Amino acid sequence: MNEPNPHAVFHKPEDHYDWDKYLEQLDLIELSVSEKARAIQALQYLRGLFGETFLKKCFDNRHPFYYELANSAPMARLRLIRFAESLQCLERSTGFDTMVTRLRRAKYSDEFKEASTVVETAYKFQKTGFTIIFEPKVKIVNVVGKEIPREPDIKIINPENGEETFVEVSRLRESEKQITSGNSFDTIWFLIHRIMDASLVIDIDRERNKQIHRHVLPYANILKHLEREELDEVIPQITSLAEKVHETNEFHELIVENKIEVAISPKHDHSKAKAWAETRGMRDLVESPPIPLYETHRARMKIGKKAKQLPSDKPGIIVITTEETLLFIAYPVNLIINELKSEMSQYPQLKYVVLSLKLGESPKNPVTISLDEHLFIKKTREDLVTESNILIDNSAFNLEMSEPTTKQIMQAFINN
Repeated sequence: MNEPNPHAVFHKPEDHYDWDKYLEQLDLIELSVSEKARAIQALQYLRGLFGETFLKKCFDNRHPFYYELANSAPMARLRLIRFAESLQCLERSTGFDTMVTRLRRAKYSDEFKEASTVVETAYKFQKTGFTIIFEPKVKIVNVVGKEIPREPDIKIINPENGEETFVEVSRLRESEKQITSGNSFDTIWFLIHRIMDASLVIDIDRERNKQIHRHVLPYANILKHLEREELDEVIPQITSLAEKVHETNEFHELIVENKIEVAISPKHDHSKAKAWAETRGMRDLVESPPIPLYETHRARMKIGKKAKQLPSDKPGIIVITTEETLLFIAYPVNLIINELKSEMSQYPQLKYVVLSLKLGESPKNPVTISLDEHLFIKKTREDLVTESNILIDNSAFNLEMSEPTTKQIMQAFINN
């Protein structure tokens, strides 16, 4: 029996920005009865919040909301449910309309990402009982004693005792080195595989009654992360090398000093290219130098920048999402904490820095580990996103914060 195709509801381009099509599509997505009912409510709520033309703007601008909606996997609909329900829970908060305006600006995908991250953080605090105020107006005294108006992302208020805490939310983005490295590797990888595909011929071994696939064998050893101008220089040279191998039916290599080395063997004999790669210790067709990482340094710089948005006479929290970086992957938790503690100590109004990572992993058993006064928390949410948080407590914090408020803040990240 054929599996239902959720994309069968789209017959023409205009269908992709018709809210009704996504409601119709829910019948073709594997959801429980309760999940489907919540998904219908979520789509109807977002439709009323963002308006009928929002999807067309998203579609035309390849907006992140469009990509989430275009993903018909059940998990994507669970994420959509959480997003809609978080907005619905927050709609009575002061400043909510400002957040909706930021989310509606569908031309600016970065602004949507940032605003949705603020919404997600506010939702965590709201679920544990805090009153939420978006973009409260405060005045910060700078180094020369002048008052400067600022608008931190969120003010949270404990209704039991009136304690106020200000929260700044930010994304630690890809570094320029990561972007350059990724572009460099991807461009060469796709070129090498196009060369292989273009050379493919299929012969028939009639004695053994089987097909024999023959193609040239290229290897590329990238010596440095290539900038766009350097890629524009080497791509024609690699293409010419492939043409030369095709014309002569012989092994040839290309060396662009300190940039890239490429070798290609003809279809009938791969031995020379394999030997060439072996002398360089290569295990894959394309290899690139390691990405230089300064993730903890960049996180420290982010803390310094965001702390300046927080008033000095009220407790502050900085929440930093890290999905776009290798911070959690490249560094052990203890090293991350130790690196950031020294930066935090310069801001005595700063109570916590929270580093967050969300991945679509298989469900995990919840983990909460105390690391001295800090916490590492990992839990799979209802939408099947596995979220990890490092809650770093600032030993230099010198303002008053009651134990109930402290526990409530911790619970916001423990409960997710």
